[in-house]
Amino acid sequence: MLLELLRFATTDNATAGALYIDSVFECFTIEDGYNAQKVAGETRIGQGLYDVGVRTKGGSFNPKYAERYPFHAGMLHLLDVPEFTWVYIHTGNTHEHTAGCLLVNASLHSNPVVGAGSRGSYERLYGQVIQSALGGELKIRIRDYA
Repeated sequence: MLLELLRFATTDNATAGALYIDSVFECFTIEDGYNAQKVAGETRIGQGLYDVGVRTKGGSFNPKYAERYPFHAGMLHLLDVPEFTWVYIHTGNTHEHTAGCLLVNASLHSNPVVGAGSRGSYERLYGQVIQSALGGELKIRIRDYA
């Protein structure tokens, strides 16, 4: 299964994107802004093709998400991202809710980039991809258009 993230707008602090599952639009995304050199907690990851795994232990997200979502089987995270560790796909509505991770949303507003419907978007996305991720068959391709 292939996720595709097409980044279409960026500000100094945030990046807006559209996320597709096997070429079908699924939701919008929010990430940190672009920085030529990584600034901890303020830089989006580089474009490229990454495997998506499932982190079942450790981290602060697992217990919170296990309590919030009865279907939770671990955090979706991008593997082998240069200069980054534990890049998750999770909920959140502004760039302040991420430190390099991908936030999923049902809608976006610009200037500043703010999302809405994050929990519902996460539930729908997670349900569609978790089995592929658990089986080691989920990838994400990230492309910059902004």
